[in-house]
Amino acid sequence: MSRIRAGRLELEPAEADLGQIAAGAAERLSHELERAGCALRLELEPGVRGRWDASRVDQVVTNLLSNAAKYAPGAPVAVRVRRDGGSAVLEVEDAGADIAPEARERVFAAYERGASARSIGGVGLGLFIVRRIVDAHGGRVRVEAGASGGARFVVELPFGDEAAGALAATAERTEA
Repeated sequence: MSRIRAGRLELEPAEADLGQIAAGAAERLSHELERAGCALRLELEPGVRGRWDASRVDQVVTNLLSNAAKYAPGAPVAVRVRRDGGSAVLEVEDAGADIAPEARERVFAAYERGASARSIGGVGLGLFIVRRIVDAHGGRVRVEAGASGGARFVVELPFGDEAAGALAATAERTEA
C-alpha cells in the first residue's frame, strides 16, 4: 500500500491474454460469488493480448469481482473482455444497486466505500488499488450505471508498453 501511495508500484509487463486473466480470476472467486448468490457470465473475446503485468491485472479483476459479490449479493455478474481500437476493455457489471453519479469518482479514493461500514465489511481500498494499477499500465477505469441497473466498471488498457511511461509520469507527479 505504501509503495502504491508513493507512486512506486512496480510492474513486470509481459505478453498476456486478458481473457485468460479474467477467466482465472473468475474461477478462483467462483465459490465466493456462488455463496453470495451471484450467477457469473463470462463473455471473453479470444486473443485480446497485450503487454501487462498479469498478476497486477489479475488483482484488478479479483477486486472488481469481490466488490460485486459484496455489494450486489443475489444479482447476476457479467465479466466481458473485448478489443476496442487501441485498447483492451474489461467490464465487470452487476445487477445490484447503482452507484450514485456524484459518488462514482469518489469510490476510487482510498478508504471510500459505496455503503456504510456497518452493512459491508472491508476498509475501502479495493477500488483505490484498481485505479492505481490501471493508471500504472497507462489505462483508465470508470464506473457507470449498468444496463439493467447496478454498476458497470470499465477498464481500458493500452496494448503496448505504455505502462513504463505511465509509471515514470506517476513517479514524477509524486516527487513534485
